[in-house]
Amino acid sequence: MGSFLMQKAIEKENIVKNGIVCVLDLQGVDLSITTKFGIADVKRGILMWKDAFPCKLKKIYLVNMGIILSTIVAMAKSILSSKIRERVVLVDKTFQQLHADIDSSRLPPSLGGNFELDWESYIQFLLKDDQFNDS
Repeated sequence: MGSFLMQKAIEKENIVKNGIVCVLDLQGVDLSITTKFGIADVKRGILMWKDAFPCKLKKIYLVNMGIILSTIVAMAKSILSSKIRERVVLVDKTFQQLHADIDSSRLPPSLGGNFELDWESYIQFLLKDDQFNDS
């Protein structure tokens, strides 16, 4: 999904020029997910975002992590370069770090914002995009 979203983002020149910020809401993520990924998978995922696209990932906010997952992510951050480590923000329950950088008009209500998106309609819109049509 990340690759698809990046593909759509790089169609816009201003996004390629200025970069993007991602917010990942990890509420409900079960710790069993950590058994499905190895170090090679994590490294490949990080490198995919680091250099593979013409669009810079300026910052990534990780929201609604449980204590155990937060600890795992904090340990993983410690092995990253300081430049990359600064781009990964573990957001606390107040969402203060998130709201300091992102306007509430760009965040969903579950993250303290007022942006509403009908995902079903949006996905249908994307699938009707000319690049997905055979004709």
